[in-house]
Amino acid sequence: MNISHRIELLNGLFISTDARISFRSSVADLDGESILNEVIDETEPLDFEPYDAFITETRLSYTPQQRFMSEPNRKIILGSKYPTFSVGHRKGWPGVIGSDINFDYVDFSVQQDIVLGVFGNSKYKFITGTFLNTQDLEFVDLKRFRESDPILYSDPLNTFQLLNEELSTTNEFIEFHHIHHFNGALINNIPLIKKLRFRVVAGAGAMWIEDQNYFYREAFAGLERVFKLGARRRLRLGIYGVAADSNQTSFDTDFKISFDIIDTWKKKWSY
Repeated sequence: MNISHRIELLNGLFISTDARISFRSSVADLDGESILNEVIDETEPLDFEPYDAFITETRLSYTPQQRFMSEPNRKIILGSKYPTFSVGHRKGWPGVIGSDINFDYVDFSVQQDIVLGVFGNSKYKFITGTFLNTQDLEFVDLKRFRESDPILYSDPLNTFQLLNEELSTTNEFIEFHHIHHFNGALINNIPLIKKLRFRVVAGAGAMWIEDQNYFYREAFAGLERVFKLGARRRLRLGIYGVAADSNQTSFDTDFKISFDIIDTWKKKWSY
C-alpha cells in the first residue's frame, strides 16, 4: 500500500513525500517453471522468512530560474537553462505498523535536458548516495545496479548497457549518464542518407562503487529512426554499438537494439 504527495513550494522548488507498507514473503516455494526456462537462464529465488516493511521517502528538488506559462487551470513548466538539483532521504522505520526494518539512505543528484538548436539535444544525470544506517537492512532495500539486458538497449539515463553482473552496495557510490541526439546535425548534408531519415545518437556512462574501489565505464553510438503508428503515436527504433570496461573485467563490445514509444501526453521520448 502506498501514499504519495508532491507540491511546488516556490517556483522551481518541489517537495515530494511517499509512504508505503509492504508485506514481503519469498516466492522460492512457488512453481516458476515455464517454456521460457529453455531459452532464458533464471537465478533461483531468494528464500527468506516473511517480514513487514514501512518505508518513507522525502525528496526536495530545485530548478533555478524555471520558466513557466500560466493557464486558467494549470501551470505549464517550460524548463530552464540550469539543471535540477535534488536531495532525497529514504527511511525504513522499525516497529511502525509492525515493521521489521531499520535503515537510512540519502542521495544527491543533478540532471538536465539541454537543447542545442541545430546541434540536437543532450541529457545527463549525475547521482551519488550512501546508507547512513544499516541496522536492519534487507536484501530488497540495498542500492543495486541491474545487470544489462542481452540484445535490448535499456534507458541510458538510469542503466548501463554492458554491465555483466548485478551489483549492490551499502556504501558510497557515484553514477553518471549522458546521451546526445544529434537530430540530423551530422548526416543531413548527405543527400542520399538524408532521405533515409536516420538520426545519430551517442553517449557514455560511468560508475564508481566504494566496495573494492570498483570503476566501470562505457560509451555507445548508433542510429535511430522514427515510424508513425497513427495520428499522434510514434515508434522509435535504434541500433547501437557499445564498448565498455572496468578495473575488474576486460574490454568488451556488443550491439544493442531499442524500441521506444513516445509519450503522447508529454510529447517526449523515454530518453
